[in-house]
Amino acid sequence: MVSQRRLFFRTDKGVIFLMDRTKDINQKKIIREISVKSKKRRNIFLQMFIFIFCAGYFLFFTSKAWYPDKSNLVKPTEIGKTNEWNGEEITVLSWTYSEAQKLMEIQMNIDSKELTDTVQLEFKALDKKQGYFPVEEFMKKDNLYVLRIPVKKGWKEVSLRIQEKGDNSVEPYKVFTNNEKVTEVAKIQDLTENEYLIARIQSRIEKYEKDIYDLETENKKFEKDILEINENIADYRTKEQYQTAKEIQETENLIAQAESQINQINQSIAENTEMIQEYEERIRLAEEEKTKYQ
Repeated sequence: MVSQRRLFFRTDKGVIFLMDRTKDINQKKIIREISVKSKKRRNIFLQMFIFIFCAGYFLFFTSKAWYPDKSNLVKPTEIGKTNEWNGEEITVLSWTYSEAQKLMEIQMNIDSKELTDTVQLEFKALDKKQGYFPVEEFMKKDNLYVLRIPVKKGWKEVSLRIQEKGDNSVEPYKVFTNNEKVTEVAKIQDLTENEYLIARIQSRIEKYEKDIYDLETENKKFEKDILEINENIADYRTKEQYQTAKEIQETENLIAQAESQINQINQSIAENTEMIQEYEERIRLAEEEKTKYQ
């Protein structure tokens, strides 16, 4: 039990207490406890700040390990686009990958009059980190090459290098893909020669269809532009009612420029329409060609 010691002195008005020591001791104890708790809170906050700060720096400097920079991946070769190399026209028709099989298949058309039985091509596949992968010439028929590449887990980007056998004087032609852009399939199927040839024709048809879509989209934009220009011409005509002769002449010049622009746009629409008709005819002939292999 705490002793109740008190300091006091007497006056003519009675006894006046100066201090309640017990109360003072309790107050000091409470203050110390509050101070200790406050320091603990500050320490906790400081520790949390240091942890978050250090964690942020760690993630920043190791971000490439946790979240690889996909923007650095090599740009894949455009499917369906024909490029020339060493007198040959090379078109990648498809590039597929099966995760389950760890297998790639590339269908490509290599059209060259110079290729004979004595001039052969060789193919090499390379991943920057994993090195060279074997390339199997699965099928070759009528300038169509079907290549297969068994790859390792964790591949990032693959370049296929094409070169004439025994000729190192010409830089190899290279086509590329990466693990973000390659077309993934559940399984790469073994097709017959005719099925591969039909697939090549179908790939060509799909390219024509895309070209038609792009041209039609462009024509719609052109037609919208013409409407806007005609609206502007109508506004110019309205303003001429309240213009001086000099101002009217300036406005007529603007109208002439706008009408010339419309003529140019109409010419582009006509060219696109003609090309659409050409692609439609090519599609018709390609559909007929498919029947040879069916």
